[in-house]
Amino acid sequence: MDQAFQRFKTNIMQDKAHIFKHCIRIIRCIIDCQQELQDAICVLNALQLARCLEGKVWENSPGEIRQLEGVGPASVRKLVIAGVRSLSKLATLQPHQIETALSRNPPFGTNILKAVKCIPQFKLSSKQVGPAKVCYIAQFPVSGKYLIEQ
Repeated sequence: MDQAFQRFKTNIMQDKAHIFKHCIRIIRCIIDCQQELQDAICVLNALQLARCLEGKVWENSPGEIRQLEGVGPASVRKLVIAGVRSLSKLATLQPHQIETALSRNPPFGTNILKAVKCIPQFKLSSKQVGPAKVCYIAQFPVSGKYLIEQ
């Protein structure tokens, strides 16, 4: 019975990987088409969806905290109980607050904050410039650089 289950699970995981690969390709196509149609709102939403699918986690959800090394499901539950549901909220804490919430010893909190700062966080906004031009501005807080595409 276990061998049949394992084979079934393997098939499901392969199908899932195949579906996600094509979802991301379709979303990239939508982004290209909507850029041509100059639909900035649709492009922004599609970019956010593509980012979530590639990261395999929804933004601003407790699941994104699991990207950090040493943080598993139990640690995520403890952080949610402490009111931390996203990486951006985690970045605002002091090291000792993280260590207290997770019942860990120093320098665990400092290491977690370093890992959070290494994860790229960017802000994407769009602005209509003139009657038919759309300008996309992506801000990368880690480097402080801006990317402007028209």
